[in-house]
Amino acid sequence: MPHRSPAALLLGPLAALLAAGAEPAHADGIAELAGLLNEPVVSTASKAAETAQLAPATVTVVSGDDLRRFGLDSLSDAINYLTTGMIAEPSYASPEIGVRGVLLTTDYGNHVLFLLDGHPLNEPWDGTTYYDWSVGFPLDLVDHVEVILGPGSVLYGSNAMLGVINVITRRAQDYPGLHLGLEGSLPAESHAFLGYGLPLEQGGREGGLTPGLDYLRSWGPRERYAIQP
Repeated sequence: MPHRSPAALLLGPLAALLAAGAEPAHADGIAELAGLLNEPVVSTASKAAETAQLAPATVTVVSGDDLRRFGLDSLSDAINYLTTGMIAEPSYASPEIGVRGVLLTTDYGNHVLFLLDGHPLNEPWDGTTYYDWSVGFPLDLVDHVEVILGPGSVLYGSNAMLGVINVITRRAQDYPGLHLGLEGSLPAESHAFLGYGLPLEQGGREGGLTPGLDYLRSWGPRERYAIQP
C-alpha cells in the first residue's frame, strides 16, 4: 500500500465534500435559470419589458397556443376560462367586462382599456370595446394576451379605470410562410383561418408583414313562438 502524507489524507475527503456540496448548488442554479426562462415577459403593466412576477400589477398572460389548445374562438371565452380576476358577461350587444367583482351594466367595456400591440381600440366617442367575434382581427395571429387588473389610468387614461387588456400579435419572423387551418364542430360551428408571415429587412432593420383572414360561422337552435295577444 503506497504511503500517503497527512495533508493528502485530509485534502482527499475535503475535496470530495466540496464536490458533493457544489453539485446541488449547480443544480439549483440551473433550476433558477430554467424558471427565469419560463417566466412570461410582459410590457403593459409599466410600459417596459419585465417578467410577470416583477410587474407592479396583477398580470395574467394567455398565449396564442393556449387559445388553440383549448379551442377558444373569442377573447371573451379566453378571459372567462384562462384569466384570474376578470369576467366577460354575455349581453345583448357585446360582452360586458367586469374586474374584481365590479361589472357595470350597459357599460360596454368603457372602463377597461383594450390595446392591440399597444394601440387603443376603444371607440373614441364613447369608449366602447368588443370582446366577441366582432373584435375584428384573426385570433390565429395572436402571440399572447396580457390582462392587467386594477386601475391603469396614470399610464393609459380614463378608459383604464378597471384594467387593461393588451393583445400582442405575432412577428413575421416567428410566423413565416403560409398558414391555413379549418376547425369547428359541424354542423354547429365552422372556423377557417388563413395567415401569412413575410419577414422584411430594410437598412439593417428587421420588419415584417403578417396579414390574416378569419371566417367563423355558428348555427344555433331555432325557436319560434306564436304571436301573443
